[in-house]
Amino acid sequence: MFNSNKSGFTLFEVLIYSALIGAISFLFVTILITVTKVQVRQTASTEVNQQLNFALQNIQRLIRESSSVDIAAGAPISSLTLRMSAQAKDPSLIYLSSNKIYLREGTNEPSALTTNNVIVNDLRFTRLSNFPGHDSVQLDLTMSYNTQNPQQAFSKTISSAVARVSAATFDSDLVPGSDNSYDIGQSATRWQDLNLSGEIKIGGISGDGTGKVACVKSDGNLGTCANQPNSSGVCTCN
Repeated sequence: MFNSNKSGFTLFEVLIYSALIGAISFLFVTILITVTKVQVRQTASTEVNQQLNFALQNIQRLIRESSSVDIAAGAPISSLTLRMSAQAKDPSLIYLSSNKIYLREGTNEPSALTTNNVIVNDLRFTRLSNFPGHDSVQLDLTMSYNTQNPQQAFSKTISSAVARVSAATFDSDLVPGSDNSYDIGQSATRWQDLNLSGEIKIGGISGDGTGKVACVKSDGNLGTCANQPNSSGVCTCN
């Protein structure tokens, strides 16, 4: 016998349930997409920050340990040459090539400070002279995540300045930029002692106040010529 009181869903109820399920599903999908985007961007951000910090720390360390900064002052440049007291590391060259930062120490093969996971968009060094203090180097660095996915696009720029710590030591000849143009010391700011193991050659006439020629005595002290130097520059030094 047919039971007319059997329960079931009306069309209206089915439509309501379908709408609720669709809304909840859409909400879950939206949350999942948002979380995925955040994770993807966080991965890019972490990679860029880690490599940027690694490169920055190494460059700062090398500048602090250097004997001198061998680039022109005031002009930004994409490569930095540092003179080092350790012969095996002299000179140390930091430069940008094919969107990667490289370090070459002495005659060793260059080593990369960054990997293919990032792109170094810009690297500039500017030497800042702070006489009588040590020179410092301003570093401007821009790095981005290496990806074709717009959702992973992430870039960061940092500017930093670091000063040398060591006093200047020289690992090659000290040569002026032009002939007969520069002095060592000044009348008001003089060097104290001059210790040499070789010869002293003076191209001009150096007076002692009476117009005499300066010379070096056998005991190593500075004296003046008692007579006119001969063609070889030799005189009787008193």
